[in-house]
Amino acid sequence: MAKQAALSAKASASLYYPTNVQCKLCINTENYDIQNEYNNVVVSGTTDSAAALKLIDSTAHFQTGGVLVGAGVLNTTDKTYTYVTAVDSETQLSVATAVPNGKAYKVYNCRYTASVAGVYLAVVMVYFTAAFLANSYASPRIFKNGGLSNLNAVHSAVDNYFGAVVLGTAQLAINDYLEPFVYFEAGASLELMSTYTTFEVVKLT
Repeated sequence: MAKQAALSAKASASLYYPTNVQCKLCINTENYDIQNEYNNVVVSGTTDSAAALKLIDSTAHFQTGGVLVGAGVLNTTDKTYTYVTAVDSETQLSVATAVPNGKAYKVYNCRYTASVAGVYLAVVMVYFTAAFLANSYASPRIFKNGGLSNLNAVHSAVDNYFGAVVLGTAQLAINDYLEPFVYFEAGASLELMSTYTTFEVVKLT
């Protein structure tokens, strides 16, 4: 019997994400990836120069490291987010918002690409480790081919720890891809717990 496509992955570390910004999630530890369809490349470092709409690190290897256009970028020093618009060289990325000099960063692909056409079920779960602001909401999201496919918005009635999940189906052709995202409004950057920040995909038909 042919192997059925399936992925289960979680974040390798708890990370802060900024409020009121749609962010790709850094979910890079695979529990399993039956057909080897998940690109979980992560490149980390510290910028050592700056230019308009660039991320520059003279010690990096962005091209040989396999960074993709559309990769998420977390400035972990300032707890801000941007994304890759072009891979200029081994040591320079074009980004939607510049990453200043002297900032620690993570660049991550976290992209599931279908090798077989069919209908797929995807699930994204997030869990905030710090008290979530009352009367705010969290919205885990599934992107298909760079655009929004499914979302859920869960309202927090009280100031407390908080989790949310979204699941949805998508018709995928060969080389179509899915990515996990989150958006939330909580008054400040918040940390997502690694164990319960997950991305799962399974082929249904």
